[in-house]
Amino acid sequence: MTDNKNQVWAKDNGVSLKQHTEDILKAFEKLKKKIKQDDKITECITWAIKLHDLGKVLPYFQIVVLGNKDYQPWDVNKDLNIYHSLASVLFINQEKLKKKLKQKLSNDDKTLQYVLYVLSAIAYHHWKNSLEMDLRYGSEKFEKLLNYTSEQLVKNLQDELNELINGENDIIQLNKEGRKGDYNLNKICENDIIQLNKAMLQGLANGLSFSDYIIPPYQLYWLPKRLEIDEEGKKKWILISGFLQRCDHYASFCEEDNSFIQKNDEEKNGILDNIEIEKLKYNQIVNKIKEEIKNKLTNKTEKTQDISLWQEEKLKDNNCKNNLILIAPTGSGKTEFAFLWSGEEKFFYTLPLRAAVEQIYDRATKIFGEDKVGLLHSDADVYLLGDDYNYERLKVYDVAKQLSYPVIVSTGDQFFPYGLRPPGYERIYATFSYSRVVIDEIQAYDPRATAIIVKFIEDIYRLGGKFLLMTATLPEYVKKEIENRIKSNGEKHFNELNLYEEEKSKYQNLKKHKLSFEDISNKKKDNKIDFTIPDEIIKDIVSKAEDKRVLVILNTVKQAKDVYERIKSYIENNKTQDNIKDENIILFHSQLTLNEKNKIKEEICGKKDENGNEIKGKFHNPKDSSDSEGKILVATQVVEAAIDIDADILYTEICPMDALVQRMGRVLRRYKENFDLDKQNGTSEVSPNIYVLVFKEGYESGNGRVYDMELIEKTLILLTDEGNDTNWEDYDNLSTEKEKLKKKIIPDSNPQILMSEYNKYDLVKKLYEIINPNGTYLSKYYETLSLLDAGFMSDRREEAQRMFREIMNVSVIDISKKTDFKNSIKNLMNQNDFNYTIFKKEIIAECIVSIPYYNLEKIKKGFVTQWLDEVENSNEIKNDNPDSKKKKLKKLKEWCSDIFIVDLKGENNII
Repeated sequence: MTDNKNQVWAKDNGVSLKQHTEDILKAFEKLKKKIKQDDKITECITWAIKLHDLGKVLPYFQIVVLGNKDYQPWDVNKDLNIYHSLASVLFINQEKLKKKLKQKLSNDDKTLQYVLYVLSAIAYHHWKNSLEMDLRYGSEKFEKLLNYTSEQLVKNLQDELNELINGENDIIQLNKEGRKGDYNLNKICENDIIQLNKAMLQGLANGLSFSDYIIPPYQLYWLPKRLEIDEEGKKKWILISGFLQRCDHYASFCEEDNSFIQKNDEEKNGILDNIEIEKLKYNQIVNKIKEEIKNKLTNKTEKTQDISLWQEEKLKDNNCKNNLILIAPTGSGKTEFAFLWSGEEKFFYTLPLRAAVEQIYDRATKIFGEDKVGLLHSDADVYLLGDDYNYERLKVYDVAKQLSYPVIVSTGDQFFPYGLRPPGYERIYATFSYSRVVIDEIQAYDPRATAIIVKFIEDIYRLGGKFLLMTATLPEYVKKEIENRIKSNGEKHFNELNLYEEEKSKYQNLKKHKLSFEDISNKKKDNKIDFTIPDEIIKDIVSKAEDKRVLVILNTVKQAKDVYERIKSYIENNKTQDNIKDENIILFHSQLTLNEKNKIKEEICGKKDENGNEIKGKFHNPKDSSDSEGKILVATQVVEAAIDIDADILYTEICPMDALVQRMGRVLRRYKENFDLDKQNGTSEVSPNIYVLVFKEGYESGNGRVYDMELIEKTLILLTDEGNDTNWEDYDNLSTEKEKLKKKIIPDSNPQILMSEYNKYDLVKKLYEIINPNGTYLSKYYETLSLLDAGFMSDRREEAQRMFREIMNVSVIDISKKTDFKNSIKNLMNQNDFNYTIFKKEIIAECIVSIPYYNLEKIKKGFVTQWLDEVENSNEIKNDNPDSKKKKLKKLKEWCSDIFIVDLKGENNII
């Protein structure tokens, strides 16, 4: 039994190193079966777990960092403060570890490589940026440890871990004369793996870098050394490190809960076993989906009939069960297909937008159960907390961060940035190696993010994971790159299911949208272009909204605000429009706080009351046949996806073909079967319901900042007859030809196009077939792929996420909200519940908006920390505990460090 004075702690709440190591090993028991047919890797992970925290034995770490005040030897010398993961390697006898592994690996001739993978996993299982200093310049620290009297430290570790590391059989073998369980410490010291590695310490003291012994897995500085390891070796390296990190994180997560520490072994084992929660069986998933469909049916006869799922029929084909690209229209049941495709395996469902993620999360909980589904995005905790402050639901977020749920719904930026391999990526990769990942709406990501996703798919495929890429509009350049990467021995290892092609005649006959082009003459002066929407179009919008739902989508917030105000002004000045009530004119854009967005989404889409009854929104889908109220929704791109609305008419600025299809998809969503506009009034001449606004100068109010100009021009040409025989090579390379084509883009005849669902699919496909691979748009895509293929790695996870998002948005608060902000801060500081989730819910969600970085300098007025200084100097905080006040303000300043004060209504606001 370990003396309390010599007991090595692993956690600051007194959890011992032995207990922590045992907890990790128990968690790993659940994951062992996920490592596909490789007992060697399992053995390596087990040893990595046993030895990973030996470095915590150092007195400074025990006494200062963990607060183990009675620890012996008592020594808080900072010179011995070597980061514990690096120090762990220094207490391992590498030759004896090699012998231990060799016994289990059947004398594998690559045992030395496995030893290096284990040591690397241990040395770098926690990474922080300051670690680099110890790696390169830590010779003085290592010399101090070399000269330190370390026998007591080694004995502390042996007392703590010997039985766990060596096992009972080894102890009996060492003590042939003694009785079972009784052993001679000196004999064990001679044979034990735990020994101070003085040879390595001597080299480090002499100036050798730690990386000369153990190659770091991160940062480009050490890339040449990593390139010496073959691909198969890198996979093993990733899995050994990843499973160690995953189990270590989960055990630590459990141990942070004091109630866990108090439980008996059986109860602890049950909790540790939940590192992977079991999923429903396939037949249960099928039945749940059918049950949900029946619940939505209103016809009693249909409710009693058996439901057949096309998704289930398709998945009977083995070609659809593994890696797959699914191309299918919106509303065709792609989500249910994904649920069934996952089978009984763990899966991650990713989408680009938070609103869409929350919708899929709610749908997934109905199928799999609330105890089986996790939610991850940057504000998932705020969403789960809800208006009723249900703290129990926050457990969903905590467990989801541990990757323990069998179903996890998330935004892409939670996982795909790990394709840049920042520190800790191994934990994600190891989990995805036995999981399935669904990538929905890939067309919504920018080219750089798309390239990172493609690389991520390739990496996961090589580790053994499966992917489902599903979309209504798949860019051709994405498909080609996946074809090049997801293959072996010349054979591609994925299949494609294209419902547009399989049911071509159906989608050719399905016609819901007739387009009309409205060309707008505008002027350019002093490099400034006037993008004002003419009064005639404002009048037309109001006229058509007399008894219909009209959706207006503009490309910039400034344009949306302007059109909204002018529509309201026009109705106010023309009292004949009595059917359009003021509350039925709605503005929705990205320059709103999270709470404002949520309130508007509820207003237009609907919500459920306290009893779970549906309250229909002004634009809810499907539109009721009895609804004849005039309504106008003015919005930006925020309604293109994840907002389930149904309008009658759309006015939209020109945008790339895939975005235009998304916008058109908000119109007549209630028609799911074959529908022809001619049936509306029995004539062949029907009015358009899609009005595309095109400015002759600059095309659209973003003027190349929101959408790439090449995509806009080629979309316009494809939508006109003149585009059919275009010489695209000349278009890309010859400015004279380009000028000729620009004159053809907006014909005087203002053509009208009755467009089928198949037309839309085909035009998007053509757009990305003809796009110039050397143009500004696609060059970002191919440059990013080239960088990643060359071994680029991000030094930090935050940097990786920033690169993934590509377009830098910044958090700002309008200067007019100063008083509200300061009052909210004061209220928060006076509350007992003071944490980052509450801060996000009561401050961020209420006051903060996001704007593009390129607009910041024109409207910036300072940093919000200035207002915090004013709060600090005031006497209005009820909590007069100086220490508490100081700690809270310090936290607030950290949380607010990247929030700017701006004037959103000033003259310089050109957003």
